[in-house]
Amino acid sequence: FASHKLRGAAMACATLPGIRMFHEGQFEGRQMRVPVQLIRQPPEAPDETLRDFYRRLVALAATPTLQRGHFSMVDVRAPSSATNESHAGLVAWAWWLSGVPCFIVLNQSDRRAHGRLQIEPNEDCPMKLRFTDPFSLQTQLVSAHELHAHGLPVELEARQGRVFAG
Repeated sequence: FASHKLRGAAMACATLPGIRMFHEGQFEGRQMRVPVQLIRQPPEAPDETLRDFYRRLVALAATPTLQRGHFSMVDVRAPSSATNESHAGLVAWAWWLSGVPCFIVLNQSDRRAHGRLQIEPNEDCPMKLRFTDPFSLQTQLVSAHELHAHGLPVELEARQGRVFAG
């Protein structure tokens, strides 16, 4: 994968249900694939930015929400002001634990996409939710009423992903 496509694919592999498998050297961004039988690899300088991304991704995958939570797909709709169909390139899913969600959204298209995550009401959901993206460290405070009534707005560049961890 090209670098810009790699992160979205890795985000999907690490946060969708199922076993999480990574290739040896993937976290460091190794370009040379060496058969396991050879044991040794030629020296390659690690990609520190990619290593940091994987460190955060593995930490996210190890959270109680993703380990013991309930998984569900999330419907993505066009924003009310949208005049295009860019939301069709967005795919989203959620993990719920004790009424608190973690949403993962990926833009699988080759262009910028806008959408709204349609969230089903959850009676255990707190009145206010504080979402943090473990990659950008951006924090967003959202009321449960706003979340259920209007959805969660999302805008992503091509092949990018975003996490809303509650």
